[in-house]
Parts: sequence; structure tokens; C-alpha cells
Amino acid sequence: TTMYFQHGGHIGKAQIMWLEKELEKASAKGKRVILLSHHPLGGPVTYTDDGWKIIDLISKYDVIFAFSGHVHKYDYLGCYNGTWFQTLGAAKDGNMSVLSWDKENAYLWKYNIDSDSFQLIKSIPLEKKKRRMIDATIKLMETSDNKVKLKVDYIGAERIRILANGRLIYERALQYNTQKFLTYEVTLTNVPRSDFSVLLRISVVGKDGIYQRFFKLERAENRENNVLKKAWTFSLEDTIYSKPAVFEDGVIVADYSGNVVFLKDGKVIWRKSVGPVVANVEVISQETHPKICTREIVVGDLEGTIHFFDSTGNFTRQIELSEPVYSLKKGNSTIAICAGRYFYILRLSDSRVIAKHDFKSLLQVQPFFKDNIYFQPSWDGNIYLIDEYGNTIERFNIGKTYYTSGSSTPALVGTLLIYSSIDGTVNAMDIRKKEKIWSLRIPGVGYSAVENIGDFIFISTINGEVYKIDGKNGNIVWSSNIGSSTMGCSPKILDTGQLVLGTNNGELAVIDANTGRYDKFVVSTGFVMDVLPYKNGILVTLADGTIQFFTMKR
Repeated sequence: TTMYFQHGGHIGKAQIMWLEKELEKASAKGKRVILLSHHPLGGPVTYTDDGWKIIDLISKYDVIFAFSGHVHKYDYLGCYNGTWFQTLGAAKDGNMSVLSWDKENAYLWKYNIDSDSFQLIKSIPLEKKKRRMIDATIKLMETSDNKVKLKVDYIGAERIRILANGRLIYERALQYNTQKFLTYEVTLTNVPRSDFSVLLRISVVGKDGIYQRFFKLERAENRENNVLKKAWTFSLEDTIYSKPAVFEDGVIVADYSGNVVFLKDGKVIWRKSVGPVVANVEVISQETHPKICTREIVVGDLEGTIHFFDSTGNFTRQIELSEPVYSLKKGNSTIAICAGRYFYILRLSDSRVIAKHDFKSLLQVQPFFKDNIYFQPSWDGNIYLIDEYGNTIERFNIGKTYYTSGSSTPALVGTLLIYSSIDGTVNAMDIRKKEKIWSLRIPGVGYSAVENIGDFIFISTINGEVYKIDGKNGNIVWSSNIGSSTMGCSPKILDTGQLVLGTNNGELAVIDANTGRYDKFVVSTGFVMDVLPYKNGILVTLADGTIQFFTMKR
């Protein structure tokens, strides 16, 4: 479930298909299953965007336990669809989780190394019928008048609870009966109308557990206003970590399986295959003959290869490096390549590497480029200034260990280098005077890039806040809380005088750059990985490999 440079987790279509096949094999052999994952998948708590698909899936199979880590404690637990979900403690705290069983029950123990003692966390019956004291069949139908009809046949339940995109929209008591199935019907009239994608989580709650089903409703446009309208959707086979690029009235997108596609109006113009891609796509231009300018697409993969394509998708050249490529940034006559802990400068005219710097730690994000200088943050606690000839101009030490600017591309306002750090600060360093001019304490910054319009900068936090700050003096102009984490996705500036920002809850927030007021729309059930101003709207890439394009009302 682990994702590159993300705190949350994603399972993906390929793993879900694999899991279903393995569950089928186990069922055919009459075997019980224990499911292990790093991130909690759902039930009592989730740190994934698609773990709900696992909850739906396991209801058909004999899964005893679903164990997960990540939170380093035993606090989150419960029985869902006949499976006991439990987060586990960490070895760093002296704990070891031990599983044992006899003919009737399975037992989860916490063993503490320091005290050499066992504590029973949970015992559950091996027989599925004894674990699954609550069962249900749920049927859903969306009507033409935007209502949702629901029919539930249930046993052992005393309550029904329905959430739409994480918000409670319906809850009622049920007639309790453990001897036979009863039927409950309801018509939902308050399903959100302004969202393009609605995930309904229907929980039938009993004394000894919960039965859950999930239903996904998709719409081409929201029903209440016309700020956004979905124009087209395209799906790749894997997670899109890479930031896409606009090219010749179309867009280039690459996924983790190495698919590189050129799309126009949602249709494939050409498709190529490379190694796994997490780095952003870059488009370069150079003069090959007098008055003749050629454009190329540049893609770097985790196998250390830099691929160059022409406008028709033909390979024109490639460069082999020995480290995985994490990001790219075009300059004027060069391109910077962040590969592992190394910073390369590649001269475009002859495809020659003219400089290679060891920055001692991971180079996660692309540098900021201005006036022939690359401003590159590193996880070693420094921001390096490298010119296009490969010379080190300056190095600013701005943090240490985890508390650095390593996951945030900086910006430049005049001579002030504006950067954010995971220590929860936004700072301005005068690159001529080599001194810090101002610093703001804003918890949750450091995970997305600093964007600027003129003297003003915009920054988001993992806590869901967005700030507009005067870059010259550090004064906050406005702040807005959009209510959802925005880790990894930075606010992008539109020519309409608005910002657009994607969230980990599958939302797009459209924000007035002058006032901070915003509209928010759910466009997917998964993480929004990136947003890109494109034509007269917004291009959105999602963790599940989907690309969506929305036209926007001005």
C-alpha cells in the first residue's frame, strides 16, 4: 500500500485483482485467510483511498483477521463483514504481535519484550458463521429525479448508518432480529448534488459487528451550479505519480507501470512504454536550425533512463544514469535531473552530462529555476544554487534530519528565496545578503511547493489550510481551511485569478486568489495527485490512474 513520497496508502487495481485470485484459491481449498497490510485498509480506520474495495471484497470469503501497521498502536479495532480488523503496535516500542489458535478460536497476543509478558488482545471464533453474527444484502438504485432508493435485507442488525463522501446523511434504528432476515427500504433525497463522484458507505450495525457495502455514483456534471463540467476521462493501468505536461494542444501523462500517452480531448494520439515513472514530464524546445525550433518530451524512469520523444512519439535519444530519476526541470539550454541523491546537469545541444553533484541525501522534488540558476532542496538539510554550467553558486543550510525543505520546491520573490520546511515554518532568505529576513510558524507546511504571483506566495498544509502571504515581509493576507489534507498537491494558479487545489479526499477546491473564498467539489473517491491548468479548465490526475478534464466557468 506504500506510495512514493506520500503518507497515505493506495492498493491499486493490479493488487486488488491479485488478492481476489488468491482469495478464490484459498476458498477452493477450504482455507482461512489472514490479511496483512502496512496502511489500515478501512473498518475502524483507513489510511488508504481505495481500501473500501477490500472491505467489499472480503465479505465473500473466509478472512479471519485483517492486520495493519502504520499507526504503531493497537487502538483501532472492530469486526467488519465477518473479519476482525486490528492495527498493531510497533517493535520500536518493545511490542511483538503473536497469533495462536486451537480447534475453535484464533488468539491475538501482545508480547512485551521488556516485561517478558503476554497480553491477550482478542480471541475470535474460527467458524465464519460464529464470527458473522450480522449479515445483509443491499440493493441500490439511482432514480431519474436524483434520488437513491435502497433496499436492505438484514439479520442481527439494530441500526443503519449511511455516509456520502464521508458525511453522515442518514441514520435510523432497525428492528432487531437474530432468527430471520428482515427488510428495510428507504429513499435518500439528500445525496450531495454538487459532487461529480459520490461514495456511499452503508453500514448495517449489530451488537457484535458491522456489515458494510460501498456504492460509487458518477456524474458528468454537478447538479447545483456550473462552475465545473467534466469534459472527458481517460484511465491508465497504474498510479500516476508523475506530473503531466501540456504539449501541442494536448497533454502528456505517464504512470508507474511506464505507460506514456499523448492525449488530445481524451483520445490517445500515441502511446509508448518505458520503465516505472514517478518523475514529472518535461517539454523542451531548442533551435536546431536558424528559425527552426523543435520540441521534445522528456521522461525519466526509476531504471535511470532519460527518454526523449518527438511530437509523433518516436524515440529521438536516451541517456542512461545509474540512479532512479525522481524529478526533472528544464532550464534555458540545459535540463536538471534529480536521480537518487545526485543532481545532474544535462546540456541539451549535445546530450552531454556537464555536471554531477552529490547532495548526500534524496532529491525528491524538482528545483525552482530562474535567471540561469537552479534552486534545489535536498533531504540533507540544504538548498543548493547551481548555475546552468553546473557550478555551485551557494548553499543554504535550512534544517537537519527530517526537518528540511526536501519535499517542497521553493520560489523566488525579488532576491528572497521563499521555502517551507517540515518543521512547520515558511521562511524568506535573502540570497544576496545570505540572511533570513522573515519566518512564519504554520504547522503542516513543507509537503507541497511554494507557488507565487508577483510578490505574493501561496502555500498549502497537510491540515487543509491554504495561505496567501506577502513574500516581501511575511504578512498573511488571508488563510482558508478547505477541510481536507492536501499532501503532495500544490495550489496551481489559473489565468482567471483563481487557485485550484486537489485533496486527499478526491476533491477540487477552486479558490479566489484575492479573498480566499472557495468552492469545493468531489471529483473522485481517491487521492488527487496533481492538478494542471489546461485550455479553458483543469486537468486532474488521480492515484487510481485516471485522468479527468473539467471545463471551467469564468
